[in-house]
Amino acid sequence: LVPTALDNPEYMYSLTKKLIESNPYICGSAIAFEPFSFEDKGRFYSPYSYREGDSIVSKQLGTADYDYHYMDWYQIPKLLGSKYWSEPYYDAGGANLIMTTFAYPLYDAEGRMYAIFTADISLEWFADMVNNIKPYPNSYNFMIGRGGSFLVHRRKEAILNETIFANSIYSNDEVLNETGHKMVDGKKGMTKLDREGHKFYLFYAPIKATGWSVAVACMYSDIFAGIDHMRNITLLVALLGLLFM
Repeated sequence: LVPTALDNPEYMYSLTKKLIESNPYICGSAIAFEPFSFEDKGRFYSPYSYREGDSIVSKQLGTADYDYHYMDWYQIPKLLGSKYWSEPYYDAGGANLIMTTFAYPLYDAEGRMYAIFTADISLEWFADMVNNIKPYPNSYNFMIGRGGSFLVHRRKEAILNETIFANSIYSNDEVLNETGHKMVDGKKGMTKLDREGHKFYLFYAPIKATGWSVAVACMYSDIFAGIDHMRNITLLVALLGLLFM
């Protein structure tokens, strides 16, 4: 709908608002235009809609203090010429949330890029969703970005403030450090960890669309609880049988 409405720039606000209304997982959306795309709008024109409580509000995103043309979510898809998931960031001046942005470049009939269409996803909502996935009672999940920063963690204060590598140095855990490098390299696998006297299996795999990596840690006793229970029953039956004989 964007190309057919270029003669009515104010209509872009309606488009971004409709996208949010139709998708509860999106917390913000913008159509960020190239400089001076519209004669009467000046250098900056980026209609932006976002959630504020139970309402959806709109504003013009670009200003001299917030030059979106130099933001990663604008520059990288423009240079790559393809869609792009940004590394999570705190959007000061926009929705004022920790978020990740899906950015999609728009081109005219001559192949010139004229805008970046974006959809923002709140990382806090995403973290809550991932943390609620618990295959076993004592399992926990985490996710890291392309540089090793925690994007999802059971301690919310660790999100964007800590890395898996800093944690491995602090705990003097060479296994975790090696696992962090494998996760950043986009590999998948399994390793064993010891945490506070408990054995864990850590399963990890990449999210190829974003370059991130997700991991789930499962306690050994949870995984093999059923097997251990059956083993104990078998031993008890065997002992009772021997005593009877």
